[in-house]
Amino acid sequence: MPATTPAPVLLELLRCPEPHHAPLSFDREASCLTCSECDKEFRVEDGIPVMLLDDVKEELQAWAQTTTAWQASPATGRPTRPASPGT
Repeated sequence: MPATTPAPVLLELLRCPEPHHAPLSFDREASCLTCSECDKEFRVEDGIPVMLLDDVKEELQAWAQTTTAWQASPATGRPTRPASPGT
């Protein structure tokens, strides 16, 4: 399935999230945006750029691992932390 290109106006506005804020170019074949200065690549999913830096990705992955233990309360449907072992 071919990549969905981000809107042209979005491509004009987007910049690399690194401090240099260089312009990005879109590679339709790879479905990613590439920084013109540092060559970092940011994937594009359904036309939406995912522009997280590596340290943020690591923090999100760690957070996601801790939240997988959360479950919906049968009574309220709201997320609740499971009981600790021995309680």
